[in-house]
Amino acid sequence: MASKTELQSQARTKALFDEEHQFIAPGLQTIALLSELAIDHGSGATLTDLDGRTYLDLNAGVSVASLGHAHPRYVAALTKQLEAVTVGSFTSQPRAALVRLIADLAPGELSRTQFFSGGAEAVEAAIRLADRHASIFATVGVHPNDSTKATDETFDRLRVLLSHPKVLALGEIGLDYHYDQPPDTQRSVFLRQLEL
Repeated sequence: MASKTELQSQARTKALFDEEHQFIAPGLQTIALLSELAIDHGSGATLTDLDGRTYLDLNAGVSVASLGHAHPRYVAALTKQLEAVTVGSFTSQPRAALVRLIADLAPGELSRTQFFSGGAEAVEAAIRLADRHASIFATVGVHPNDSTKATDETFDRLRVLLSHPKVLALGEIGLDYHYDQPPDTQRSVFLRQLEL
């Protein structure tokens, strides 16, 4: 059982977590829900909560996994880019340098890159790419993490995409309880896809 001092030292962190929880939609990673942490700042491999407690961040996953929190070179690069332009739809020096670097590092004759902001956009592009190359095919489907976003229109669109000659299967479907998506919704979306 936590001592009175320990409970008081968690007051700011717990209060902010509870406040946010009233307004945030389902979908948080389980680790965030279980820990109930409210982070003030991070540095390298550590995180410090609002009450000054510091933790070693062993939660690999997002960009911090390879860079650490607030790495000076990362902060400098982001600041420089944010001061110049924040939308990546147009050609810029950093974007041109990045696609060149990817082409230089890619194996074989792979030399072109396309950026996407979401799953539907990526699926449509994959089908266009498959149309241009005989040896490339595509899959479509609703990932379990997106199950709460699936609508009747989603399934209508999937039905159309599945009739495309270069779409071979439903992919990235199933049940994934790692994500905080309602299990009943995941099951419903999964079964509807199987019926397609």
